[in-house]
Amino acid sequence: MRPSVRPGRTTALALTAVLLAGCGGTPTAAFGGGAGGGKDSAALAKYAAMPDGQLVSAAKKEGSVVIYASNSSIQENAAAFEKQYGIKVKTYRADSEEVLQRVLQEAGAGKLPADLVDTNGGELLAMAVKSVLADYDNKKVTGQLRPGSVHPGWVATRYDAFTVAWNTGKIKSPPTSYQDLTDPRFKGQIELEPDDWDWYLGLHTYFTSQLHWTTQQADSFFTRLAANAKVVKGHTVQAQLLDSGQVGIAPDSYKHLIDEDHFDKGAPVVWQPVVQPVLYRPNGIGLTRTAPHPAAAALYMKWSLTDGQQLFPKQYRVPANLSVTTKNPIAAGTKIYDIPLDQMTNDSAKWSEAWQKLLQGAPTAGKG
Repeated sequence: MRPSVRPGRTTALALTAVLLAGCGGTPTAAFGGGAGGGKDSAALAKYAAMPDGQLVSAAKKEGSVVIYASNSSIQENAAAFEKQYGIKVKTYRADSEEVLQRVLQEAGAGKLPADLVDTNGGELLAMAVKSVLADYDNKKVTGQLRPGSVHPGWVATRYDAFTVAWNTGKIKSPPTSYQDLTDPRFKGQIELEPDDWDWYLGLHTYFTSQLHWTTQQADSFFTRLAANAKVVKGHTVQAQLLDSGQVGIAPDSYKHLIDEDHFDKGAPVVWQPVVQPVLYRPNGIGLTRTAPHPAAAALYMKWSLTDGQQLFPKQYRVPANLSVTTKNPIAAGTKIYDIPLDQMTNDSAKWSEAWQKLLQGAPTAGKG
């Protein structure tokens, strides 16, 4: 089963707690300079700028690299890196909330063994606020990435693309706009994920900042959308119910899951013609500031943004590297809207609570 490894309500509360905890002091001094007993960010910067041959040699001397990840493809990625360089990758795999909590706890205790963290953008932001992560400064590498991929302490490797998807057997006249989803003909045919507060944040902000709707107009849209919807926990279950036709439309589906089910399994589900905008949320990787294996960590970081990007096309994911084209790509000219990461972090509790309130009383799909 494909795990859903994206920020949910638990993460919303965790992000808020992290920021509140950091308000009493300087975020960049949160864990001091020696947590974990590894190298500092200056050493990491040296390795990040090192020529390939020297970097590979230094990384092989270290012999291994440790990664904490919520990325469901981490084992596939680790195997490809090991095959290319002969350097052992040791991984800890959990959902994004657990990864965040473990990193902060171990860093706070000065015992963080991880060299890198591969997870969702919201969690990486929270770690950066607490100064767990070191900036990655190799413009030769990051210059190949989609604008907006480089952040303090971490870099996006891929983007989750939220698309409106539907079952072609169930829905003969699909929606052409988000507003169509409030039509009474779709009553009971729509499924919404109860932890998708970040999707809600993104679309609500798009309406008010790009279409210049009033807050009341945006709120009214979501109230009417929720009235047409059933609740489905988890994107994997969401995709399964859409595949089977138990529901007809998923406005907050992941592009890569819909493509995988359509092209690889023959399921009657599509997201094209595309309902615009497509919402993007970055997932990525960050070097821990105290990485015990700094050369291997810098090499894996560089590989993730270059050669490692070649793994994403067969997964139907949206790679950060602009030179890599995924399968069934989002067409040029499609409106793309990036979910505001600052609001994901600073206002997570607000948006999470509002989303939960919207869905109160909605029936659950797949039961009864």
